[in-house]
Amino acid sequence: MSLVVAVLATLALLVPLAVMWNNSRLPDSYDMAAMGYLAALVEPGELDAAARAEAARFTTGSPFAIAETKALLYAGLGRSFDDHVADNRKVMDRCFHSEDHREGVASFLERRPPNFTGR
Repeated sequence: MSLVVAVLATLALLVPLAVMWNNSRLPDSYDMAAMGYLAALVEPGELDAAARAEAARFTTGSPFAIAETKALLYAGLGRSFDDHVADNRKVMDRCFHSEDHREGVASFLERRPPNFTGR
């Protein structure tokens, strides 16, 4: 199932890019935003502040999931795609069975901020 989702997500990105490439131009930031691949477009002078704000948003998540994701990202730099997909499945399984996942779901359903423990 996750491989199907990954393939569909990849195709959703590559097909519009291939169409543009065949038209002899690479997509610019406006094209990417119109296709839904960018969260926001910011002026060059605002880029540092916007990047820091986005990074801060990511740090409010589960410390457990963030650590797992970082480890997966760095490990993926030096191995095959198949090995990375296999490891990704293991990481997802650990995350979905973590205390932080249960807390995240509970906090969402109860409409309150989560209290993650990193476990």
